Amino acid sequence: MDSRLQPLPALAFAALVASSLACGVGYKPAMSAEQLAASRHPGTALVAYLQQTSADPAVCDTHRRDGPAIEYVTGAVVHKLGKAFVDGEITPARWKACSLRLWSSADDALAGELASELLDQLSNHALASDLGADRHVRERLRAVLDLTVQRTATSALPLDRARSIAKKARERLATVEPEARELLADVVKRLDLEGGLEDGVPVDSARIAATDDEARLATWATRLPSEPLRTQAGERLLALRVSVLPASWRESAATAVRDHGFFAVPADAAVVNARWEPRSDDTVMLRVLQNPARGVVRLLPAARDGTRSGDPTVDLHGPLRISVHGLDAPITVCPGEDRWDPTPCMPADRLHLTHAIAALTPTGRIVFPDELALDDVLRLGSDGDRLAAQLLVDDVVIDVDLPIEFDSVPGHRVAGRFTLKVDVWELSHERLLIEYDALLRTNRQVVPESDTSFVLRAAIDKNGNAASIAARIRCTNCDDVRKALDHMLISDGGSVDVREVKD
Repeated sequence: MDSRLQPLPALAFAALVASSLACGVGYKPAMSAEQLAASRHPGTALVAYLQQTSADPAVCDTHRRDGPAIEYVTGAVVHKLGKAFVDGEITPARWKACSLRLWSSADDALAGELASELLDQLSNHALASDLGADRHVRERLRAVLDLTVQRTATSALPLDRARSIAKKARERLATVEPEARELLADVVKRLDLEGGLEDGVPVDSARIAATDDEARLATWATRLPSEPLRTQAGERLLALRVSVLPASWRESAATAVRDHGFFAVPADAAVVNARWEPRSDDTVMLRVLQNPARGVVRLLPAARDGTRSGDPTVDLHGPLRISVHGLDAPITVCPGEDRWDPTPCMPADRLHLTHAIAALTPTGRIVFPDELALDDVLRLGSDGDRLAAQLLVDDVVIDVDLPIEFDSVPGHRVAGRFTLKVDVWELSHERLLIEYDALLRTNRQVVPESDTSFVLRAAIDKNGNAASIAARIRCTNCDDVRKALDHMLISDGGSVDVREVKD
């Protein structure tokens, strides 16, 4: 990075009072994953950890081997997590992501607690009086329904209670507001299926054998209450899917799916070309959470609309499209989420990532360090505007280019008889690197020029003293920088002096 961006000596000042002005959220981890793993109060610790924007739901996998995780989970932990979800302390996406991992690693006792909690959540939200009026209730119900569909099929839901909830939900269909009617109908459909019914008709062996509808078979294979029927539906689905593969691969594909849950292409399958092609709901950018006082940041994947993912890794399954000799359609990375999918996939151990910061996991995900120095992020691209990495599949090179956006961070209110000294560097993409002292600590952060939430205010203290602001700017488009600083640097009773300097 340009030497101009190195920190200047601290500018200590007295009588400083600082408080957050902006609504933006900076990266400030109150509890690390390691602290969670070591906690003697796992329920409280898990809720505290998952409240953080940078939380990784992988900590909920008690069988995790590639990082820290909660040591054990009891019914009390499950219900504390559910209460935090209802109270809005944990986002629906993060609650669902954590719960899915708990289901995947649950023994019989924990599966029972999870099933009980799932029905509690279905009842609380589907039968809520404000389901139609409160979008937050509907968002939580959607997350519960997603969990109902996606959870592992290690055990069925308690049928008597599931049928009772389905009956009450069915009775509400005629009176509920239009905004919630389709959602409530889905609750009825899902709970009926948990009892082995579809459209009021039992799903039996003969019905499975006569069905060619892959979507219906996929649902039956995961949600029917009978394990033999689930297996039959899966085998029927597998047979339909295998039939369209090259004849020489059909037997090995079916065997691989039964044994491993996916079918990796043979080691001698030649890669023709590959490309990075994320869908609209895949990770297409990285957002930066900043901790200005410590000068560190956290990189979090985000979708096209800017929504941050609950998972701080970039999944290559889907957006990485690889053409292999002998196959008509591109394939992606193993494994997928569909237990009965024989579509050929590329084993992650044939992939290699070249990047100074990012790394590739054995399961085909790009990961980043828990913390990065702000300067390291600014070095990633042109003033930190993108993460440009290269993936290698055999001898084929794929460019992975993820734009980077910096999240808003709070400003400060300062009071006292002194001059607050601020240093500003103009970066590319209409961003500013701002450095100043607060609470005797140097703060450094990147702020978009258009960010109206960041305000550094010199206020009048209780004795009537006013502070001034002296800003030094290094810039090319200095008029634009000055215009941005007009709304960022405010003095209630003193002066604001902005002057251009050259290093």
